[in-house]
Amino acid sequence: MRYTVSEVFSQTVLQQSFVFQLLTRGRNEVKGEELGRSQKRLRIFYLASEMMPLAKTGGLADVAGALPKALKGLGHDVVALLPKYEVVAKGKWRTKPIFKSMPIKLGDNIYRVGVERCYAIPGVELYLLDCPDFYDRPHLYGYNDDALRFGLYCRAALEITKAIGFQPNVIHCNDWQTGLVPAYLNTTDFYDGFFICTATVFTIHNLGYQGNFPPAFIKDVGLPWEVFSIEGVEFYGHFSFMKAGLFYSDLLTTVSPTYASEIQTEPLGEGFHGLLSTRSCDLFGILNGVDYEFWNPKTDKLIPVNYDASTIDRKRQNKLHLQERLELPVDEQKPVIGIVSRLAWQKGFEVVLDASDELLTKHDVQLVVLGAGEERYEKAFLKLREAYPTKVGVRIGVYDEPLAHLIYAGADMFLMPSRYEPCGLGQMISMRYGTIPIVHHTGGLVDTVKEFNEETGEGEGFCFYKFSAEHFLKAVERALFIYNEKPELWRKAMLNAMKADYSWKRSAKEYEKVYRLAIQKRVEKVGL
Repeated sequence: MRYTVSEVFSQTVLQQSFVFQLLTRGRNEVKGEELGRSQKRLRIFYLASEMMPLAKTGGLADVAGALPKALKGLGHDVVALLPKYEVVAKGKWRTKPIFKSMPIKLGDNIYRVGVERCYAIPGVELYLLDCPDFYDRPHLYGYNDDALRFGLYCRAALEITKAIGFQPNVIHCNDWQTGLVPAYLNTTDFYDGFFICTATVFTIHNLGYQGNFPPAFIKDVGLPWEVFSIEGVEFYGHFSFMKAGLFYSDLLTTVSPTYASEIQTEPLGEGFHGLLSTRSCDLFGILNGVDYEFWNPKTDKLIPVNYDASTIDRKRQNKLHLQERLELPVDEQKPVIGIVSRLAWQKGFEVVLDASDELLTKHDVQLVVLGAGEERYEKAFLKLREAYPTKVGVRIGVYDEPLAHLIYAGADMFLMPSRYEPCGLGQMISMRYGTIPIVHHTGGLVDTVKEFNEETGEGEGFCFYKFSAEHFLKAVERALFIYNEKPELWRKAMLNAMKADYSWKRSAKEYEKVYRLAIQKRVEKVGL
């Protein structure tokens, strides 16, 4: 690639120095990795379609609310962008208008958007994309025009970072809603000097959600028709935002090492296993973390009684409050099994429901459930509550943050029977609170929960290795036996769980390494 003097001066100071080296020393003498390694303080543009504490439908929001803070804590500059959904507007966060009517060209149309600086996440320069016609709606997703809604988000992201003068080293994209950003940067915007050395990292949080649309939307979002091919965004006859992210990004990550391996196989690859296998050298599994400032039993303001590993006996007082809250018999000794989850097929609740009669009649336990999702699961748990009113407590509907914290703190065991689980946060949060996870041995649950061993006292949970009600019940019964018959071993498991380190600082350092590799790959791609 040739550079004119004017093009050289359009780059950042760091990039200028490398381009001048190219002009004076020759391309082959300059190593692309130097550009990534020589800059300790990275400029990271973080894109996610939901973000705690502003908008949430799943674990993506928890990650997007915590990882930028952790990256900032490592000394990097982080800017983030979120659509101003109805729920965000209702949150009444402190904001400052930046652009009232910024024109964004998307395909043949021009949309006028507002841009606001939001101060909801300390240390993170967060902006809101305001386009009421697209985002001021009751739900975040699930509309016929989602291709336009998130096409605009991707296009606006690139225009906004220019407008505010933030030239990113890396744009970190998350899930299908952000997949067009790497597509733009490798097609229509490839020769844009502002992004000449900007790398893209695309994180898969759940491959099952793909953003597939009719091919006609390709023109509407401003991509050339040539991208509709196997070597592009075509996916079984559809225009796929997920495919765009997977194909065009410099590097890929997913949210646990085991899930990174699983999605390269047909059973869990969701049709993308072939592409992911060919990009296996570009795919990294980085375990999600937990925001330990927010999820901390010692300081948690949403639980009645605070505790830590040195005062773990106080944990049981939260159980009494939980039982009372869900109108169950109050009994400190009775084991309580908790669920906080989206009620969906992926989460594997068939095994719980199929085993529930035997579990609840054979054992003196209580089951507490907080969740919402598919109607069949909601009805099934409500029916279970009717059948066992003294043993089952259920809350279905809008996510109840205080009750979620109370379940993590007050339950003795926590269920995650997922059919597949890219990472999972619930098991890591429960361990933080000394609540023992019972999980299906899959995905990120493999990477975070080690089977408790009575002989060695190692481990912090109980696993079932075949997805069936029978194997699930056996895992629960192993846990109940230790809880009832060997309290000192149970205490050991609780302490093991609370000592586990799943903080975001650890994970953020792994992302930092990937960012630098992505920068290296990008500069090699453009010819530096």
